[in-house]
Amino acid sequence: TSRSRHQCIPKIHHTDKYTHYTTAAPQNTKDALIRSLTRRAYIICSSKHLPKELSYIKQVLLDNGYPLPRIHLIMQRTKVSINRKKSSKPASNHADACVPSTPQSPSPYKPSPNVIKSSFNI
Repeated sequence: TSRSRHQCIPKIHHTDKYTHYTTAAPQNTKDALIRSLTRRAYIICSSKHLPKELSYIKQVLLDNGYPLPRIHLIMQRTKVSINRKKSSKPASNHADACVPSTPQSPSPYKPSPNVIKSSFNI
């Protein structure tokens, strides 16, 4: 798949400067930074490039004053959350899909059976 070729490459002008851990910013803001960088890596990077990207994120966070135990804790919780969401996702069912509103279907959230059949060639 195309996903297997992806790796996270920062823009050339990115300085890797984030809110320093010692600032007066709320703790949940600092934790959200760790979560968002970690989640982005899991979503974008292939399994081949993921360890390198997570290592890079750890180093950037350390450079911004984040304590390693906190980084590991939030990264681990994020990984568990991502894996839980992946395993609990039901298989895609085209019959549940929303289709654009048409004269036969006044609401985009409640398409008529005829619209579903024609949209998916059923």
